[in-house]
Amino acid sequence: MRAPAILVVVTWLTLPVACGGGTDEATGITIEQTGGAGASGASGGGAGKAGTGGGAGNAGGGVGKAGASSAGAAGAGAAGAAGAAGKAGASGGAGAAGKAGASGAGAAGKAGASGAGAAGKAGAGGAGAAGKAGAGGGTGGGAAGKAGASGGLCAGVESAPFDPPGVCDGPSGQTSKEVPSNGVYSTSWFGCYRKSDGSIYKDPGDNCEFACGPKGHCPASQPGPECEATLKWFSADADRYGCGAKLRLTNCANGKRVILVALDRGPNCTSVEKKVGAPVLDMSHDAMVYLFDGATYGGNEKKRVVVEEVDAATPLGPE
Repeated sequence: MRAPAILVVVTWLTLPVACGGGTDEATGITIEQTGGAGASGASGGGAGKAGTGGGAGNAGGGVGKAGASSAGAAGAGAAGAAGAAGKAGASGGAGAAGKAGASGAGAAGKAGASGAGAAGKAGAGGAGAAGKAGAGGGTGGGAAGKAGASGGLCAGVESAPFDPPGVCDGPSGQTSKEVPSNGVYSTSWFGCYRKSDGSIYKDPGDNCEFACGPKGHCPASQPGPECEATLKWFSADADRYGCGAKLRLTNCANGKRVILVALDRGPNCTSVEKKVGAPVLDMSHDAMVYLFDGATYGGNEKKRVVVEEVDAATPLGPE
């Protein structure tokens, strides 16, 4: 089991090489948002120098210097569906916008935003494409940026405050049953795992025996280290979610998700979570390296995951 004693957790915090705890310096994360702007295109011809509204300028339908089309593409210059706008003009319901203009349902300029169309460099589209710093409003619409969230799960996660436990009210008084309201945890790993050469790495800060028992995920006669190395997808925090609960962990920085089963207790509420100022989700080594592209971290490094409880029938492993 994941021992909640202070001595054990201190070992966890101070063995960055053996236990994957990393540096002892508590650091947050900054997520670079790069987004994906759409490509430019024209559906109505060239731009008229002073054209307005439904009619055409010198050359018929088209756009101003940095407009975007009503079909949802953001770019350097795209055409509206019908009428033409001049260099600084603005069209009505279905036309194209000029350099700084915006239409009600059509195109947005460099910094404008449309209700259902495309966003420019800094705009946000309700269901269209997100620009450099924008975020898509829903899963079914347009594209979100590198750190964008679908369905709202990851919205604001990179700047969300950690919500450390207020009380240590677990069965032993050394863990907490409090689930953070925003589901955001700092990460850590524990336990035994199978190395690339086939041998089992044995965590010096853990006995590799689940406090909850295997709950049918391993044969009852199988030794703990062998069980953990074979099972791979497990976590602690059983005092928060219950023994055998299935949890989905999402790394909002890269979009990776994994389903784990809570079979152990910990981490220590006082000497770990309150000390680092964050709730900590202890996960298996396999889960850690999957979610963080081969890297490992300790709870004091405050690498974030969002945790959701899912149906008990959900299969374990990456989604």
